[in-house]
Amino acid sequence: MNSLIHSFSRYGKWSRRTAVSVTALLYLGSLFLPAIGSGASATSGWTLLKDGWMGVILVMSPAWLANPAYLAALVGFRQGAYSFSYKTSLVAAGLALCSFFPNNFFDDAVAVTPFADLSIGFYVWLVSMLLLSLESFCLRACDLSRNTVPILPSVDTATPCDG
Repeated sequence: MNSLIHSFSRYGKWSRRTAVSVTALLYLGSLFLPAIGSGASATSGWTLLKDGWMGVILVMSPAWLANPAYLAALVGFRQGAYSFSYKTSLVAAGLALCSFFPNNFFDDAVAVTPFADLSIGFYVWLVSMLLLSLESFCLRACDLSRNTVPILPSVDTATPCDG
């Protein structure tokens, strides 16, 4: 794990901007892909983003709440609040995983229909949240390793983030 943290952090701000851009592009891309269903009955990620809040209120499905949590984590990451971003993106991923539990989905006719087949858009959406969690974790670990004083002196005092 230290080598992953070291390789991620040694490239500085450029890689941090690239990392956050990749997660944001994955998230935005998921909005244009089918997220539920297949063929003519597929529902896009954009439709779910636009109408999914009704599922939170009417059928108690918390998965849609992953969207504002992800947005908060993304803003935290851009601000350099990696600990906040890590925790919030884990909450977002956990809420997104609630999609695997049996629940109901509101289609355009506002009728409750059960759904079971999650499509590529859902998985891209979930990966964007998990990737932000990983990136935040690595940078949070770097911040913690820079701010801690070892209890016992060691021969090698370099942290994995010193590059």
